[in-house]
Amino acid sequence: MARTTITHVRAVFRRATAAAEAAGLNVTGWYFEGGSKINGVTWKLHTHNEECTSVELSGWGRNFLGWTAQEAYDTLLALAGAWEAVARVRDSVPAA
Repeated sequence: MARTTITHVRAVFRRATAAAEAAGLNVTGWYFEGGSKINGVTWKLHTHNEECTSVELSGWGRNFLGWTAQEAYDTLLALAGAWEAVARVRDSVPAA
């Protein structure tokens, strides 16, 4: 990918939320905030309400995705991959 844009971040955010939901997380109120390294604003993952699952990420605050679109994309891509793996395991385990 030549340059990561907000369109790329939105697409991987949709993938990550779908994967998180498949893994059993409540993503109803999740949204991300675009950042600007120049203006000192980070990319963040937020929740709208108390009912949805809070994601505790480390970095510059508990909801930090990165300073740039590329960093946010990479973070969301890693989360998506992890949640997809959890969903696969969850789906392969027989119900008790």
